[in-house]
Amino acid sequence: MKQKRLLAILSRYLWPVDGGRKESLNHYFKELHDTYGYEIKLMCFLEYGQKVDQKDFPSYISNVVALQDVTAPERIKNVLMKTLGPLQWPFQCSFYYSKANYSEIETMVKEWKPDVIFTEMIRTCVYYHAFKNSGALLLSNLDDLLSVRYQKQAKSGKSKASAAGNYSNKLPKPLVWLLKEGPVKNQFLKMESKRCAKWEQQYYKLFDYTLMTSDVERDVLNQAMASDKAKTLSVGIDYEYYSQNIEAEKDPIGLSFLGNFNVAANADTLEMIIQEVLPHIQSEFRFYLIGKCPGHLRARYQNDSRLIFCGRVDDLREYVKKTAVFLAPIAYGTGIKTKIVEAMAMNMPVVTNSVGAEGIYGEAGKDYMVSDDPVRIAANVDELLNNHELASKMGEQAGRFAYEHFRWSQVLAVYKQLGV
Repeated sequence: MKQKRLLAILSRYLWPVDGGRKESLNHYFKELHDTYGYEIKLMCFLEYGQKVDQKDFPSYISNVVALQDVTAPERIKNVLMKTLGPLQWPFQCSFYYSKANYSEIETMVKEWKPDVIFTEMIRTCVYYHAFKNSGALLLSNLDDLLSVRYQKQAKSGKSKASAAGNYSNKLPKPLVWLLKEGPVKNQFLKMESKRCAKWEQQYYKLFDYTLMTSDVERDVLNQAMASDKAKTLSVGIDYEYYSQNIEAEKDPIGLSFLGNFNVAANADTLEMIIQEVLPHIQSEFRFYLIGKCPGHLRARYQNDSRLIFCGRVDDLREYVKKTAVFLAPIAYGTGIKTKIVEAMAMNMPVVTNSVGAEGIYGEAGKDYMVSDDPVRIAANVDELLNNHELASKMGEQAGRFAYEHFRWSQVLAVYKQLGV
């Protein structure tokens, strides 16, 4: 009997696993291999300076093919012809589309004949026509509704990061600068939001299933399309890993937050916390910032000794668990915030806001503390720093909640609904 085959077309190389999205994708594929018996091949774009190395990928991935970075002339042509033209592609689709990659994907599909084709984010759905007649089950893993995220980013009035985000190294520097400030940036976000909304719905029609991270966005999309083709493929956590009782020298006045601060939402969240929340904290504190951080952001706060930039770390558990409170109100965004669920699994008391709590469905005041008022958020931090019994009790309850709702075995039960 022929082994079932899955081809995944991704916007990123999955190793090193330095973010929640990469971790989730690895678990999605591991389950498909270990439980459902799939051979899995990836075709993916690389980040700057990366190379495909077979030593990187684990046993559940049989091969990885690097897609070519789209040349500047082709990106410009795509924007002029497809984004600003009648198709109204999102800019990111234009940044990720090339005829060479289209041909390579088309050839792979014809020769390998996968049973399932899995695309990641709207930017790789753009290759739909290369495999539409393959006969495979087509899964579009949109993650979250970028149309809503960009709309919130434009309306927030708090965004100081470039709208180019991770595309910054793909664009001319003058354009990156323009997308960092004022009206040009907001106009770009509004335009991208409108185009993403159009194509999120278009790909919903074209693919067999659309996969969303949270029930909230699944329901929004299904209601808009008057169907039920959107399913929840949520974020999960390696509960056994994050809940391990590792040795970490405790800083009793330590606060922590983690993320890739090259990403606009994380950078803007950091700015919001520093400027709007920290000034209202009455207790002494040290704020540990865990993850890659651009030089200009470090330089802006280098004179504040309370801010400790940890950079990318080998084991984030050591850095989070050494602190007393995980402080994670989120400036804007959609979907479930993996960092918050991971911190809960580490038995950390979490202070967040309604954006951070979206899709987690915990009980405020029991599983975590939630407020949208910066003064109240600071008061919650003070309360936890000064009441160790409360902090310990809330951390233990957070761990139980993560165990009950976010273990991978529960999250990945959706595969049975998909018929893989």
